[in-house]
Amino acid sequence: MSTGNLDPVLMAVLANRMEGITREVLTVMLRSGRSVMLNACRDFSTAILTGDCRMLAVAEGLPVHVLTAGRAVKPILEFFEGDIRPGDVFLNNCPYTGNSHHADFTMALPVFWEDEIMFWVVNRTHQNDIGASMPTTYLPYAADIYGESLHFPCVRIQRNREDVKDIIRICMMKIRQPQQWYGDYLAQVGSLRIGEKRLTSVCEKYGRERVQQFIEEYMAYGSRRMKEEIREMPRGTWKGEATMDPLDFAPEGATIRAKVSTDPKEGLVTINLTESDDQVPGGINGTEATVIAAAMTAFFYCVDPTVPHNEGSASRVRTLLREGSVAGIPRYPVGTSVCTTYNFDRVVSAVLRALTDMDPASGFSEPAVVDACISVTSGADFRRNQEFYAHEVFKGGSAGPASAGHDGWAGWGAPCGSGAQYWESVEIHELRYPHIWWAYEAESGTCPSGKWISGPRTRFLLAPRESTMMVASFGDGRVFRPRGVLGGQDGPGADSYLVDLTTGERVGQLPLVCMQPVEKGQGWECLHGTAASFGDPLERDPELVRWNAREGLITVQQARDDYGVVLDTEPERYRVDHVATRKAREKLFKERESGREPDKD
Repeated sequence: MSTGNLDPVLMAVLANRMEGITREVLTVMLRSGRSVMLNACRDFSTAILTGDCRMLAVAEGLPVHVLTAGRAVKPILEFFEGDIRPGDVFLNNCPYTGNSHHADFTMALPVFWEDEIMFWVVNRTHQNDIGASMPTTYLPYAADIYGESLHFPCVRIQRNREDVKDIIRICMMKIRQPQQWYGDYLAQVGSLRIGEKRLTSVCEKYGRERVQQFIEEYMAYGSRRMKEEIREMPRGTWKGEATMDPLDFAPEGATIRAKVSTDPKEGLVTINLTESDDQVPGGINGTEATVIAAAMTAFFYCVDPTVPHNEGSASRVRTLLREGSVAGIPRYPVGTSVCTTYNFDRVVSAVLRALTDMDPASGFSEPAVVDACISVTSGADFRRNQEFYAHEVFKGGSAGPASAGHDGWAGWGAPCGSGAQYWESVEIHELRYPHIWWAYEAESGTCPSGKWISGPRTRFLLAPRESTMMVASFGDGRVFRPRGVLGGQDGPGADSYLVDLTTGERVGQLPLVCMQPVEKGQGWECLHGTAASFGDPLERDPELVRWNAREGLITVQQARDDYGVVLDTEPERYRVDHVATRKAREKLFKERESGREPDKD
């Protein structure tokens, strides 16, 4: 791994040790967190930074969290210059001081060795509530930060290993579930302390000089590996765009435009987002940290996964942003409340579209985006005679994008999480909250057709047992659905309905962004969108089509109409009729060449 003086074996040992420490920090949070966000859904991430805030190691976290974690820590060095001590912990959740968005509490601990900050241990977790005017942290209609509630633009929250009580009092007073928040806070601090202990032991064992040598050579290794990847790419510029669904303050939606330019000789890629639409008076504007993380996420999708995720590799990808753009550098104090979902996911789609045009062999179909499936519920709990607030529902998830040679992962979710989040348990949810799950299933026949497929749309139906359940819904992807690539079909859009549980009938389509009361006897039905598919369906292996039909991902009729695969369904194993299939495909090819609509009979 190393071309310097550090022994290659030691280089590998220390690189894996750093990743192991980040995983241990993550595990401590998962096992000790109090809210569903930590102990069930894993909507948090961990990282190790160098003393000067360069990304050194990340655990299996959310890319929206980890890829620009250093930007949330670097201002701490400026604001507290000369006043950072062992035992300190800092909090930053402000989008204007390098954080992702206000709902992500980034906590950072400096690890000292011989009076020098050698590392920062960082974790970032999404909060159930931070005291907004409505019981949710997702506020698409918050035009500015004044509608988003608590912002801590880099504050010290522990000194000498003890809480700064002023900050704790503010949070305990303002947050709707203060004891739950404080339990999560202790999990965050406790995990940072574990990271501090482990990193201190690394310094004790290897010494300052060798540790610093490792850091620099590991960064150089990451840079070399990424250069090698880029040198295999063609030289040129490719474009892609993606549009967020219309909202009142953006009646035609908001479009993100990406230009990806490669310079194989220099081993450098430039992602230019400056031609994106102007910022809007709402919460869908991207923060600088979030937009850069999204661009990097799309690029990392398309390169060798063994390339280190550190500052060395990331430095070979430059992102150009424009001040005042919806995917750029927001002008204070415009709102950015839902940028980690709406905006992040669409930036990934736009950049990925350009990269796939550049090289389909390493590209992907267009991913789904976060829809109403991840919404926030609140109400009264009749079993305990108390209110519950801001429980974020993580149930189901969009299928992931397909790529050349690979189908998508059915439970992947959306780009902001990229499969790192978990789905909460039906049984645990019903124990914790006064709800009942009437349905939770994959919808047969909703998997878009392609040579390589994403997955089916999932559906859930959630209902209150007694008192009214308030649903704070935010979502995207009903109007502008994921688009197929190289002949693959578009993904089905997201949707949401109010259901009469007595008749089972839908009594109204709900906006994907709304505050909706759901009364006893009613249910809230959510249909996830799903990613598009990749490649011509007529090129899919008939045996894969057969297995997809058996599993219920597609229907027998879909197999015939879209794939030209004729299945003999009498035997339970769904045998492929190869003679009939060959004739059916020939017929579909001829109809396509003639420009005639395929015969569905």
